Amino acid sequence: MDVLERIRTVAKRISEKHNEPEWMLKKRMDAVEALKKVKRIELPLDWKDIIKEIEEKPKAQRWDDVPAEIRKRFDEIGVPEAEKKYLAGLGAQYDYDVVYGHLKEWAEKEGIVLEDMKSAVKKYEKIVKKYFGTIVKPTNLGAALNTALWSGGIFLYIPKGKKVRLPIQGFFYISREGMAQFERSMVIVEEGGEADYIEGCSAPVWHKFSLHAGCVEVFVKKNAKLKFTTIQNWSRNVVNLANKRAKLEENAYAKWVSGMIGSKLTMAYPTIELAGDGAKTEGISVSFAGRGQRQDTGIKVLHMGKNTSSKILSKSVSKDGGEAIYRGSVYSPHKKMRSFVKCDSLIVNDGVAKSFPFAEGKANISHEARVGRVSDEALFYLQSRGFSEKEAISLVVNGFVDEFMKELKIEFALEFYKLLKMEIEGG
Repeated sequence: MDVLERIRTVAKRISEKHNEPEWMLKKRMDAVEALKKVKRIELPLDWKDIIKEIEEKPKAQRWDDVPAEIRKRFDEIGVPEAEKKYLAGLGAQYDYDVVYGHLKEWAEKEGIVLEDMKSAVKKYEKIVKKYFGTIVKPTNLGAALNTALWSGGIFLYIPKGKKVRLPIQGFFYISREGMAQFERSMVIVEEGGEADYIEGCSAPVWHKFSLHAGCVEVFVKKNAKLKFTTIQNWSRNVVNLANKRAKLEENAYAKWVSGMIGSKLTMAYPTIELAGDGAKTEGISVSFAGRGQRQDTGIKVLHMGKNTSSKILSKSVSKDGGEAIYRGSVYSPHKKMRSFVKCDSLIVNDGVAKSFPFAEGKANISHEARVGRVSDEALFYLQSRGFSEKEAISLVVNGFVDEFMKELKIEFALEFYKLLKMEIEGG
C-alpha cells in the first residue's frame, strides 16, 4: 500500500470512529486528493511509520480520571497546577486525542463553549460546518495532512458581547517517537467579545523523528478582541509544520504572540487577514535556533479592508550554526492601510540569521531590520562581575527578548525564560 492509500484508509477509519457527518468525511477525502498536487518537502521522516492507526484515549472529566502515565507526564510539566492557579479552562491533548477537558462553572453559566474538536463537530455541527476549512485550506503539505488526518484539538466559542476575564489554554503533547500529531483547533469570538487563548506544545527527546502538523482557524468578529499566544517547546527530533490563520472583521483586533524553542525544523507562517474596515493586528514573535535546528517563520498580514493597520515585531536568536529565518509579508490591494515591520536578529557564536520581508500589491510599509552579534565587550563586562560566559550570554539574550517576555503571563514568562536559558547554556 502506497503512502496516499495508507492516508486515505486511516482518514476513513478516523471518520468512522468519530462517527462524523458525511460532509466532514468529504473534507478528509478532498484533502487526500489535494496531497497529489501539493509541493513535497524533504523531511527526515518515515512516512509509512508515522501514518498509522489512531489510538484514542477516552476523554476524562476529572483530573483523577486521566490515565496514570498521562497524568505523570502532565504533572512533570506543571499543567494541572497552571490550570488551577490562573487558567479559565484547559484542554490537554496527549498524542492523538483530548484526554482531559474541564471548564469552570462560571464559564458554563456565561455560555462560553470550550470543547474538544471531535465532540464539537457533532454538538455544534452548524457552527463548525460554517467555518471549518474556510481559511486553512489543504494547499500545502501540513494543511493537507491535517485536514485528512486530524484528530483532537480545541473548539473555543465566545458568544456575542462576552468578555472572558482569564486566559484559556490548550496543551498538546507528543509522548512517543516516530509518530504524527494532527490536532485541529478553532477559535471564534463573536461581535464585541473578548478572549485570551494560550496554546502550549511539548515533546520529550526520542531517537526517531516525529511530525507535528497542527492547524488553527481563528475568527474575530466586528468590534471583538483576541490575544492568541503560542509557546512551542518541541524536542529536537520533531518536525513542526504549522498552519494558523485568522480572519478579522470590521474594527476587530487581534494580538498574535509566538515563542518558538525546539524542533529540528519549524515551518510556521501565521496569516492574519484584516477583512473588515478598521481592523487592527499586532504580532510579536521570538524564535531560537541552536545547533542542527532551523526555525523558518514569519507573520503574514493581508490588508483587505480599508483603514487597517498592522505592527509586526520579530526577534530571533541563532547559535552554533542554527538557522533562524524570517519570511514575512504584507499585502494590500489598496493604499488605505498602515503597516510597520521590524526584524531583529541576534547571533551567538556561528549562528545564521536571514530575513526575507515582502510587500505585495499596493502595500506601503515601514520596515526595519537589524542583525547583531553578542559583543565581546558585553560578555567581558558581565564576566568581570562574576558571571560565567554561558550566564553572561543568557543575560544578553534575555535582554534582547524582553519585549516578548512582557507579553506573557508571569508564570509563562518565567517558564519561557528557563527554557531559553537551558538552550543557551546547553541544558
